[in-house]
Amino acid sequence: MGAQAGNDVGGDPPRIGPRSTGQRGTKDACLAYVDEVWSDMRPLSLRKAMATGRKGSDGRSGGAPLRRVVSINQTGMAMNAETGNVGVKTRYRKIDHIAIAVRDLDAAIEFFQEHLGFNLMRRRVVQGARSGMVSAEMEHNDIKFVLCQGTEPESQVSQLIQHYGVGVAHIALAVDDAEATARELGGQGLSFDTTVIRGAGLKQVFSSRDPNSGLSFEFIERDASETGFREENIQELFSQLEKSGAY
Repeated sequence: MGAQAGNDVGGDPPRIGPRSTGQRGTKDACLAYVDEVWSDMRPLSLRKAMATGRKGSDGRSGGAPLRRVVSINQTGMAMNAETGNVGVKTRYRKIDHIAIAVRDLDAAIEFFQEHLGFNLMRRRVVQGARSGMVSAEMEHNDIKFVLCQGTEPESQVSQLIQHYGVGVAHIALAVDDAEATARELGGQGLSFDTTVIRGAGLKQVFSSRDPNSGLSFEFIERDASETGFREENIQELFSQLEKSGAY
């Protein structure tokens, strides 16, 4: 198809990413060319593996086909790339906040205030049936961090630090519909540590922690009137995690 794996002029390194196919023309002409020539975008290793029943180099043994992503650059040249056909329709609007697990809450507050210029908006004390947590909400120009410290070794935050170290406890992604997001992502194989937690103007649901990255995600739906956090939501979250033993 005329695609070049690299540029030999002047010893330049091979290009990474979409490559020119040599096909030029209008957008419609390029798309028609793509449909005609690139009918199977699966990697060669995957096609061979599927023929023999083995897993390909990308870990796939079959399943959903790869989706073709095509772009037309300013010169009318067709470009192509390969991507997994995940099929998730959820749209995240922004990062609502990031929770950070810390060993010393006061020291963390001082760091955010003195070195980063964040404002302390509120401190909280959460007490569960067996353990507790203290937290601080830091904010600067609508950027929010929630600093969390366990009050006992059995606390969820203390357990998180013990197993994964200090740092990101969870990342909260703003969505339009928390319940629909949980249903959709659950259908894609994502597991959750909580049910949807409902409060006045606020719904939240938390994914199970990924053992590879150590990350947990919160999917949060807010009414326009609610910009903070509800005490009853925080207490319910703590109670659910405490009952399940998750952290």
